[in-house]
Amino acid sequence: MIFLQYRRWLEGKDLPILAAIAFAIVALVPILHGSLSLVQVALIAGLSAAGAIAITALFRLIYQLLSRFL
Repeated sequence: MIFLQYRRWLEGKDLPILAAIAFAIVALVPILHGSLSLVQVALIAGLSAAGAIAITALFRLIYQLLSRFL
């Protein structure tokens, strides 16, 4: 991946590739252990992403309020 980005062969295609690799790792490891189903993994990943976006938005709002008043 690093070599392909260095050669500029992955212009704009790197994020979907990284997302697919990450999803494959997250989806296959629990399935191989037999503890979680694919639906549960997808649900946990979706809720985690939504929580991260909410926390980021909250911190950005606080930063904007502080920068406006200070």
